[in-house]
Amino acid sequence: MKNINSLFKTLFVALVATTLFSSCIKDKFDTPQPLPDTDPNLAVNMTIEELKNLYKGKTDTIKEDYIITGTVISDDQQGNVYQTLIIQDATGGVGFRIQRSDLFTDYPFGRKVYVKLKGLSIGAYNNLIQLGIGDDGNGSVNVIGAEFVEDFIVKGPRNQTVTPREITIAELSEKYQNTLIKLKDVQFIQSEAGVATYADAEKKLSKSTKLEDCSGKTIELRTSGYAKFAGTVVPQGKGDVVCIYQIFKTSNQLLLNKVEDVKLDNPERCDGGPIEPGDTTAPSQPGAGAVLLFPGADFEDFDLFKAQLNSFGLQSYATLAGGLGKTGNAIAIKGTPAGNDYVFTVLASASVKIPAGATKLSFYVKGTSAKSLSLNVYGGSGFTAFNVKDLGKNSLIKSSAANDYIGAIDTKGQWVLVTLDLTGVNVADPINQLFALKVGKEAAYDLLIDDIKVW
Repeated sequence: MKNINSLFKTLFVALVATTLFSSCIKDKFDTPQPLPDTDPNLAVNMTIEELKNLYKGKTDTIKEDYIITGTVISDDQQGNVYQTLIIQDATGGVGFRIQRSDLFTDYPFGRKVYVKLKGLSIGAYNNLIQLGIGDDGNGSVNVIGAEFVEDFIVKGPRNQTVTPREITIAELSEKYQNTLIKLKDVQFIQSEAGVATYADAEKKLSKSTKLEDCSGKTIELRTSGYAKFAGTVVPQGKGDVVCIYQIFKTSNQLLLNKVEDVKLDNPERCDGGPIEPGDTTAPSQPGAGAVLLFPGADFEDFDLFKAQLNSFGLQSYATLAGGLGKTGNAIAIKGTPAGNDYVFTVLASASVKIPAGATKLSFYVKGTSAKSLSLNVYGGSGFTAFNVKDLGKNSLIKSSAANDYIGAIDTKGQWVLVTLDLTGVNVADPINQLFALKVGKEAAYDLLIDDIKVW
């Protein structure tokens, strides 16, 4: 019996030891160390230039076992590149339409890839060559479904060196399309520098801004309204821009991966002069606590707006601009007034007046006019005039002795904020009127105005 007990004890100890050892082994293999990226070294038999030469003006499916390789030069992390993967080799670049919006996680900038071309289709969207699956009916290709991407695109090692080609605007041509370039000593045109945003972040609308070099050559920078930097104001200085060169129809345009690739930090612009930011004290948006100056001053309810006007009402060339405002609706002033007109005058009342302590009155303007605007702000039995003068950027306006319409307006398609400085102006207890907007005679106006606020 003693021998049997000893045998059981021995077996029990061995079993426990085996279990513990197995647990240690299991724990060790549950958390394997990641393997470094490897290069599959597929047999490449075509360059990107040769691939693009396959396109003969209409979408076609590739039936041969062609393989290309290249380095990823696109990055969709900031949202400006959408469902597109762009690669380049020494001969050129090309884009692939892919039904994914997080490509940077698997195909980051600088990753080497191989592409098995058989079964893919080659087409062109407004002259920009693309690859995808089948014909989309518009001369280009459909997206490659996310589940099929790895059937065609094979991952290679990450962190390959990508050096953008230094080139001038004048040197750009079709052979450089979808390649990474660097433009040196460029700047945003004067009317946009420090004023325009890359795109319309509020309405999610894409927009083009314009870069120029010191020889006067220009090129458009196209930005998505969904980019994380869409609402960022473009820099005022001069410097370098790294971007992807593309073609849209017959126009050259640029695509940013990220806003940090715009490095315009030289304060001396091409003409040798300093940055001209306009009035640096001019607000870019209404201040904290801003309220509508009067009911309907945002033009969302146009009948409510008109109900605030005096008996002269609204000039016939001033109309509702539905959906065209900075937010929602605006009022459009479009025509050539015969006289120095009051476009509208808002009545004062016990509930409609400028709040005590207010120092600013502002409104947004967009468009062009051959003469400028003049405003009346009423207090007591009189008024104070404010003349906008030349307008192309956010402006802070001081009071004037009398109305005039000297100057012109051209906001280059952007909304700019006009702010009237009410400091020292009598705005207390207006007897009849509160606010009036005036235009000059015999001059063409094509303006939108929105969000008249006081703060």
